[in-house]
Amino acid sequence: ALRPVFEVLRSAAPSEPAVADTLAALERNRMGNMRLYVGWFAARGPLRVSVDEAATTLFAIVSPDVGRLLCDELGWSREQHTAWVADMLKRALLPE
Repeated sequence: ALRPVFEVLRSAAPSEPAVADTLAALERNRMGNMRLYVGWFAARGPLRVSVDEAATTLFAIVSPDVGRLLCDELGWSREQHTAWVADMLKRALLPE
């Protein structure tokens, strides 16, 4: 899980410019990966929203921050989180 790595980077970023740059690069890379994944999804059938909106939605829903909130703060299990992510992505991205 990358969540702890992102948490350390976010904690250090305000006082360490090099860490802030690394974090920004990681987030850009993560968004690029989301666009790639959405392209694969779109190649298999229509999406409910545009590819850009789908990539943004995927980026947000699978964010390490969302995982931290649900699992660490609210006590969800990894299985609950995984099921929720799958359900949210189906509802947000796939036609009815």
